[in-house]
Order: sequence, then C-alpha cells, then structure tokens
Amino acid sequence: MIKFFRKTRQKLLAEKKLGRYPAYAIGEIVLVVIGILIALAINNKNQRNIDYQNEKTYLLGLKEEFNTNKYKLTELMAVNKANIEATREILELINLKDSVPPRDGIFEIII
Repeated sequence: MIKFFRKTRQKLLAEKKLGRYPAYAIGEIVLVVIGILIALAINNKNQRNIDYQNEKTYLLGLKEEFNTNKYKLTELMAVNKANIEATREILELINLKDSVPPRDGIFEIII
C-alpha cells in the first residue's frame, strides 16, 4: 500500500498535476488515521484482557482470604462457646458454695 502511494505521489509531482495532489494527500491522511484507530482498538482490547486477568487474580485472593477468615471465625466461636460453658459451670459452683450455710460461724472456703 505504501508503494502505491509513493508511486502515485511521484507520478503526480512528475506530471505537475497539482490539482489532484490534495486528493492524494487526503487519502494518505485517511489511511494513516485508520491505521492509528486500528492500533488503538487492538491496544484497548489488550488492556481490557490485562485488567480482566488482574481482576480475576484479586477476586480469587479475596475468596481465599474470606474462606480463611470464615474458618478462623468458626474456630473462635467454638472456643468462645467452650469458655461460656466453663464460665456457667464455675458460676453454678459458686452459687452452690453460697447456698451452703456456715458452720459454727466459720466460713469454709472450698477451692
């Protein structure tokens, strides 16, 4: 295509047909603009693919972090439930100690 335009330009200049030269120049400009637009379209598509891959990587990382946090939270809930039960048992034992009447005015401490 470039050879065609070069030959056309040289032919027009050699024959001194300056009236047709602006039409040639506009055609060449249009061709360059079309080439630039095609290059931009390809670049935009490549950039979208890169962005999609980055987004996918980030989302997979977030999913993994969520699952890890969910597992840790489940473990903590189990530990807290066990602590609550142990606390209830201790409170029951304390309440039992409080309900035992003292002997001879001396308080007994049971550990």
